Amino acid sequence: MLIEKVDSKNLINFYSKNNLEIDSEHGYFGTNVESFAIVENEIIKGAVTISKYGKKNILEAIAVTEDSRGQGFGKELLKFAVGKIDGSVYTISKEHDFYLKHNFKFAKNMDDMISGNCKVCTEYNKGCFPKVMVLKSTDRRKLWLEDTK
Repeated sequence: MLIEKVDSKNLINFYSKNNLEIDSEHGYFGTNVESFAIVENEIIKGAVTISKYGKKNILEAIAVTEDSRGQGFGKELLKFAVGKIDGSVYTISKEHDFYLKHNFKFAKNMDDMISGNCKVCTEYNKGCFPKVMVLKSTDRRKLWLEDTK
């Protein structure tokens, strides 16, 4: 499986089409933004974007096309992104199960990382429950160990 670096701005439509709430006006929040994608026959099958907020490493977005889900692309993208980052990794997610399965935990007292745009949405904490999650640097190794089970 080949993962290649891509221009983050070119992924905004990909992420939107695959149920992430990122649009051209919203963009990404962090600095040092890098994006990577799994591309097969010139078609993006999945992508991940990472950045920094101050000293925090952020997994901004991760998505896989509907027809490519269940093939391990999400896990491979996650492992690739985590491998690019030193220290703990944070994300804001509505898909808690995926991250919990890969050793992320709910971060305590971190709700200030959830954007104001999200908090004023009529669905916030009614039909949509975004949470800050963290993969502590001490738990990173477990991502690779689970392949040997």
